[in-house]
Amino acid sequence: MDLILPGMDGSTATCIIKRIIPRTKIVVLTSSHDEELIFSAFKSGAHACIFKDMKMDNLTGAIRRAVNDEVSLHPRMAAQILRNSRTLSNLGDNSPWTLTESETEILELISKGLSNRKISDELRISVNKVNRHLSNIINKLHLIGRTLEP
Repeated sequence: MDLILPGMDGSTATCIIKRIIPRTKIVVLTSSHDEELIFSAFKSGAHACIFKDMKMDNLTGAIRRAVNDEVSLHPRMAAQILRNSRTLSNLGDNSPWTLTESETEILELISKGLSNRKISDELRISVNKVNRHLSNIINKLHLIGRTLEP
């Protein structure tokens, strides 16, 4: 799915597809680096976002992970999220945008290029738990794009 489409954005299309066929796995392939668009796609049900200038291996890997119901972030997006979360850390520990220690650790590993499976092995947690952390991160940071400009 591309994010920028004629007549309808990719997030809206993703939402409609997921509503009609909930088991559909959607991988976003985009040239846009607009965080709000990307987070909107995740909130609409996308499993991954791959940038068009990345290697084909990244796309095939994202598709494989989506088939296995794994959420995946590109290392560049994870690095940007880390920068934003550090900026927002000034809001205090009770802020809804504050990432937990586990979420931060997972983002750091993703930004180094580790897959969800390798992260689960490294942290000795299940892939499902890695996916839950990623979903929590995406949910928290969706608020950043809409309410704060870090």
